[in-house]
Amino acid sequence: MSGRIWGLKIIKTQKMINKNSIQAKKFIGLRQKILLSMILLLLSLGLSIAFINQMILFKSLKTEYQNKGLIHARSIAAYSLVDILTQNNSRLKKLLDSEKKLDTDTAYIFVINSSNRILAHTFPEGFPVDLIKANPLPENKDFNIQLLDTQLGLIYDINVPILAGKSLIGQVRLGILQNGIQRTIMLIDSAILVVTLLIILIGIILAYKISSFITQPISRLVEATESIRKGDFSAKIDIRAKDEIGLLSGAFNKMTVYLNQLVEEIGRLTRYRERESIALDLHDNCAQDLANLIKRLELCEKLFKLEPAKAFEELNVLKEN
Repeated sequence: MSGRIWGLKIIKTQKMINKNSIQAKKFIGLRQKILLSMILLLLSLGLSIAFINQMILFKSLKTEYQNKGLIHARSIAAYSLVDILTQNNSRLKKLLDSEKKLDTDTAYIFVINSSNRILAHTFPEGFPVDLIKANPLPENKDFNIQLLDTQLGLIYDINVPILAGKSLIGQVRLGILQNGIQRTIMLIDSAILVVTLLIILIGIILAYKISSFITQPISRLVEATESIRKGDFSAKIDIRAKDEIGLLSGAFNKMTVYLNQLVEEIGRLTRYRERESIALDLHDNCAQDLANLIKRLELCEKLFKLEPAKAFEELNVLKEN
């Protein structure tokens, strides 16, 4: 039974040792916590700025690209009016090709007449017929913009009417690649990322300086506490900061003085009690010896009356003792 109990104690002790070892491994210093907190804070701030910036930029760039495409399409509609009326499709084709080269974000341009027949286009491998019906022009509207998912990616298809007076004689269709917006956003995000990394680097340096300023006095306090644990109650901390750490060091120094006085008082009381205990022991021993002596003297007195010789022998024994 006792063996099992001892075994249980050993197991518990081993578990406590393992637990302490795990806690020691998981220990993260105050400096590391400050650095990690600063990094996470700045990183979160940078990501939040990038996300918000992307949303705002996308909306503004989308509007800008659509307005740019709309202006471009209306310009083409104005220049193509004469060619449509004169049915000069070759000249119209040259106009569309030259206009497409002006903007790298322009995916295509084509012109149809009022009967939806293709007059000219910029597709090198043939015109996709389904594109005509993809973005019809509603009545009583001077333009229409539709987002299309094509083989080239997402494209804003802009439809602008070509008018001769008030008569509709055709339509200009111009497609703008949305990836131009994404490229612009990526460039801005890259710049934000670089700035964020620089801010994080500066933040790490500042956090290291601040954490050192905070942790150095605490480390000295830990060292002094360890000295007290080992029995050196004279340990003191010389921190003159006018803040909470300075107040803590002052309180610690007062505590060490009090502990030193307390230990001295305990030592004095211990020595006093030891002397008192010795005195009591001496008193008890002397009292016992005196009582024994009195009894033997009384015995000698009785022997004098009965056997004087034995009485003298007893007195000699007492004298020798």
